[in-house]
Amino acid sequence: MAYAAAGDLYNRYGIPNCYAWADIEGLGYANNSTQINARIAYALNLASDQMDDRFRASKFSLRTPLPQLSGGGYPTCIIDSCVKLAGEWLASARGYSDRDQEGRPISPLWADKLDALRNIEEIVSGKQNLGPPYTQ
Repeated sequence: MAYAAAGDLYNRYGIPNCYAWADIEGLGYANNSTQINARIAYALNLASDQMDDRFRASKFSLRTPLPQLSGGGYPTCIIDSCVKLAGEWLASARGYSDRDQEGRPISPLWADKLDALRNIEEIVSGKQNLGPPYTQ
């Protein structure tokens, strides 16, 4: 189960952007909704799996996937990181037009990916404490 929902992704990047990134065939949502929705779900699951891979190397090693909060859902920082990783993965399928300082191609959402990875590392290192039910 993904740590974020498609609606979380849409809230950050907008439905038109998410659909465009996921529509690598270029057929439009009306003609390709099944594939587009499947790619969005895959991106969110992939991002969650990448997060779990990192959490398994931390004090959360026996708690992946992370449990939901008592009211359901996950802490905002978990949802945000999942959305940023998924968004970058989707956008990267459209090709790279931006360049880093050395001239190498980078995703337009590269900064979002770096922010998500930094947040995950802060959780793993204990710099950011998620609190119960994630810590004893």
